[in-house]
Amino acid sequence: MPNRIVLFMSFLFFAAVFTSCSKSGPEAVDRKDSTVALDISTYKIELLSGLKQKDTVGNPLKNPIRVKAYKNGEPYEYATIKYVSSGGCSRNSSSGDFAGSKGEFNYTWYLNEKTGTQTLRIILCDVYGAPADSVQVTATALAATGNGFYTGACSIGAIAHDQTAVFSKLKSGRIIALFLQGDSYLFSDDNGVSWNLRKPVMYVLPTKMVVAPNGDLYMLATTLAVNTNNYIYVSKDEGNTWKQFLKIDYKEKFADMIFTREGRIIYTTNLNKVAISADEGKTWQVNFVYPSQYDNSFSNITQIANGSILMVGNQGSLLRSDNLGQTWKVVTDNALVDPTARYTFESNNSIYADSKGDTYIGRGAYLPGIYKLNADNNTTQRQDVNAYFEQYKPVLRISQQKDGYYYFLVSGWGLNRTKNFINSEWVSSKQKWLVDYIVADNNNLIVADTETGLIYYKKQ
Repeated sequence: MPNRIVLFMSFLFFAAVFTSCSKSGPEAVDRKDSTVALDISTYKIELLSGLKQKDTVGNPLKNPIRVKAYKNGEPYEYATIKYVSSGGCSRNSSSGDFAGSKGEFNYTWYLNEKTGTQTLRIILCDVYGAPADSVQVTATALAATGNGFYTGACSIGAIAHDQTAVFSKLKSGRIIALFLQGDSYLFSDDNGVSWNLRKPVMYVLPTKMVVAPNGDLYMLATTLAVNTNNYIYVSKDEGNTWKQFLKIDYKEKFADMIFTREGRIIYTTNLNKVAISADEGKTWQVNFVYPSQYDNSFSNITQIANGSILMVGNQGSLLRSDNLGQTWKVVTDNALVDPTARYTFESNNSIYADSKGDTYIGRGAYLPGIYKLNADNNTTQRQDVNAYFEQYKPVLRISQQKDGYYYFLVSGWGLNRTKNFINSEWVSSKQKWLVDYIVADNNNLIVADTETGLIYYKKQ
């Protein structure tokens, strides 16, 4: 009886996905147009190679799945193919590319997180976009073992080359990852082993996630339109539902946002604006800062131990506020450069204030490395962490994670960690083009790699 139920559910699954295909190519027509004659062509899809493969869950199979499409016995040059996996991923793949004169398609199959036999159905569509023929392929997914890096299932195409702050973690342990494609983000409820796609608000592109002290999730976003609107949305149920929190003029774009320990909300935009709310967003005090003729957007907003707030301009100015964002002053760094030089920090600096009251700044450009902010908040001292720093490769992010280590990410070189800022170890192996990392509740190290566009996890 159980086998019959499984077979019946599988039938329903494939029956559902077999009812529609994406239309593309010069032959694609609208089936609802009554003036178009019925298509009486004969369609056939043939499996060429890629059978009987096995790999670790989440990984791509080593050999692509190759198929050939025919129409009326001839290779179908303008075929449209749809690929549907047997579960585990919340998005399907569709190919609208022309197959060319041979009518052949190659598909790289990424296994989902389910161990055992996995199934891929490859569907050939007719000129109306309706299913016409299909073939089925199976593969064996093996459980991940050992302590190396593994591919997060269903994370293919997740990370863009220009993304930096990718991950956020909620109180439940759910991890949010900004996604490359359109009005979506990814989330994982199993410590990075697998990822699910979610569209929070239609036609809105998430650009940053911020977790409030009470656990609410805030999303900075912009609309996908010519005259874009820019919003902040809030979710009180871990991203399941969203409500508009704030809208600003379409000429502005949000740069960053934080919650201070005093309960204030501070956000910045690309028009030199710093806005502060002391009443949960009901009213706002707006200030404009002009540290140089070049800076107009400020990020890495960080509140340090003594209550002061730091942020970095997009052209390198380091600013400090000692009154919760009402006024700002430019920080000079007499310990590192000519005291007369005003703008001493690069735009991609990272700032981290730890629970012990120490503040660290990661730098690149001419003076790369990690620096500790001194008590006067005006000077810094370089930390000798026994790590490799190269000019023009900035320290993208510093943070202390759940496992007690301070992690720091060096652009183009990889991820390191230290417990004392004296000795460090290199954590990443082959993944060098990382843009973000986070440690999950079970101590899995999760990293985002722009070279492959994938999310990886490592058991620790």
